[in-house]
Amino acid sequence: MGYTINNDGSINSDFDNVFPWNKTELITDENGNEFISFPQMFFRVTADSSYNITTIAVSGAPHEGSEWYEVKPFWYGRYGGSVTNNVLESRRGATRKASLTRANFRAYAKANGNNYHLLDLYHKTVLNFLWWIEWATKNSATIMTGAISGSGTAGGTSSCST
Repeated sequence: MGYTINNDGSINSDFDNVFPWNKTELITDENGNEFISFPQMFFRVTADSSYNITTIAVSGAPHEGSEWYEVKPFWYGRYGGSVTNNVLESRRGATRKASLTRANFRAYAKANGNNYHLLDLYHKTVLNFLWWIEWATKNSATIMTGAISGSGTAGGTSSCST
C-alpha cells in the first residue's frame, strides 16, 4: 500500500480504506475538543525463540492461532494538548502546552469530566503497532520531518517538544 503527502501537509493513504482507519471518526465533544474515535480492536504479537518480535497484527476481531488482546473503543486527541483555565483541550490552532508534570496534565485532563485521561500504555501500544504497520518503520523522524505548518514536509514551523 502507498501514500502521498499533499502540498498542504494532508496525507492520502491506501490505509484509509482498511481497518481500523475505515472505522475511525473525527468527533467533537460537548466542550469543543476534537478527537479521533477508534473502534474496538484486537492485537497480537509473536516472537521467535530469542524473544525478538517477528509479527504484529491489528484486527477488528480475534483470529485463530496466537493469543489476541482486546482494546476497547477509545478517543485520541486530534491536536496536541493545550490548557485553558486549567482544562486540557484538543483544539485546532491552539498552542501546545509543554513543561508540565504528568500529575498536572492528568488533573487538567480530568477537568473535562470523569471519562477523560491521558493516553495510557495499553492504547499507545496499539497505536504504535498501527504506525509500524502503515509506515513500515519505527523511525518516525523519517516520516514526520518536523514541519507542523507550511507546505508539505518542507519548511513551515518547527515541531515543539512536549
